[in-house]
Amino acid sequence: MNNSPGRAAGLLCFIVTLVGLHAAAAQEAPWRVARWNPDSFGNQRVVLHVDAPDGHAAVRAIVAWRRRDARPETKRWLITDDHNVPVRNALALHVDQDSGDVVFEPMAGAGDYYLYYLPYAGSVASNYPRISYPRPDSTAMPDWSLAARSNAAELPRARVIAFEAADSMSQRWPMEVPASREEAMLPLRYAPPGQPFIVFLEDRVHPVIMPDRIPLLWAMRSAGGTHQFGPAEH
Repeated sequence: MNNSPGRAAGLLCFIVTLVGLHAAAAQEAPWRVARWNPDSFGNQRVVLHVDAPDGHAAVRAIVAWRRRDARPETKRWLITDDHNVPVRNALALHVDQDSGDVVFEPMAGAGDYYLYYLPYAGSVASNYPRISYPRPDSTAMPDWSLAARSNAAELPRARVIAFEAADSMSQRWPMEVPASREEAMLPLRYAPPGQPFIVFLEDRVHPVIMPDRIPLLWAMRSAGGTHQFGPAEH
């Protein structure tokens, strides 16, 4: 790393060994800041849009949420309509750090719905916040769950519109959005043969936060491409 003030003052050098790269599934959607009370639903959510649920008791959403938290399958999630009324009939087909595959009933008809995937118990507004993440539960009707699970492959899809944080402090883009497994391999494909490690340069306004995963931004940059995942204001 060049330590001269003119070239290195605004750069961080991060060396990643070519072992143990992890990540999630790719999906184009902006990462942006919105406003809501995080003590009600947590500070992270996905905006889903349902086009035409007429005649369908369920829709399916596959969300590449790229989570850093360990064992997300053990944490509660919930879906609300655009008035923050919880959707009763909702179930997870699969949940891991890479993505979530969920089915829910669009009870308010066509429009936007919110998937809150890190609701917590406690309050971050206190001087010494102590929060915990409740385990998953289900309010879905058994008959609805059975039908939705059985017909999941044929269900219409809800579109991912955006990933949102409750405030700027909770914003994960760009340095806390891991690359997917496939994307994390892109630097290897474009690196010279036999190179034992890869060096990433990053502006100091983007501190390196993840010690064991590379950001999506780095993976896309190393491949010489431009990403379509940038932040947008709500």
